[in-house]
Amino acid sequence: MGAYVDLSENQLGAVGAQTLCAALVANPALRKVQLAGNGLEERAALSLAELLLVHTSLRSLDLSHNELSDGAGETLGPALAENTGLTELNVSWNHLRGPGAVAFARGLEANTFLKVLDISYNGFGDPGASAVGEALKVNNVLEELNMSFRRQLFSLFLQDQAPALSHTHILPDAIKALTQVSRNPMRSEGCFGLLKSVQDNPASALELLDYSDNQVTREFDDLVNAVKVILPGLHIKAGAHRVEYKQELLPDFKASSPASTSH
Repeated sequence: MGAYVDLSENQLGAVGAQTLCAALVANPALRKVQLAGNGLEERAALSLAELLLVHTSLRSLDLSHNELSDGAGETLGPALAENTGLTELNVSWNHLRGPGAVAFARGLEANTFLKVLDISYNGFGDPGASAVGEALKVNNVLEELNMSFRRQLFSLFLQDQAPALSHTHILPDAIKALTQVSRNPMRSEGCFGLLKSVQDNPASALELLDYSDNQVTREFDDLVNAVKVILPGLHIKAGAHRVEYKQELLPDFKASSPASTSH
């Protein structure tokens, strides 16, 4: 399995990250590093990028709950594109947004080794969303993608912005789990459009699609049943909120009405 280091919640900062990354580069036996909650930001990203470029035997890196912003994304994106060893990367709960989110997504597009990626709880916005969509069209290696609570991340799946969605395979054939699509501000037609793209790709290896806490319709439920016929191994979580068309009820007679008091 190789060596494993967990230095989470130590507030290393930029100076500590520089020292640590230099030590990690000198240890080729290391396979997994956890650096969550260390106050890592744009300056620390320079050391992290060097780690990604040089330490080709590193397989798993956890950078969650830090302060990596758009500048850090512009630094890490090109390094991710050139990385030839990492198979699992967690950058959730950071501040990747704007040009940094786009640069990071372009790194994903070029990477041919990464299998598990968590970008949840950042701020990709529309430009980052489009870049992720383009990356998914090209990347045929990624197997699991976590995008929970991505503001507007699925705008590219809305029918009014992607009229050709029905014959466009957005998801790579290799992807097995699109996890935690939940808690996104995605309208019901966005949920439907994404699932429709899955239906139109019967060769998909997708095993899990999580729509929890998103609003869906009965039409969506019908599509779920149709998709399960094609992909019986696909588990679709569509939890809580469905748009129902309820008949308005007449108000009850009040107890104080004259009819109720007559004998």
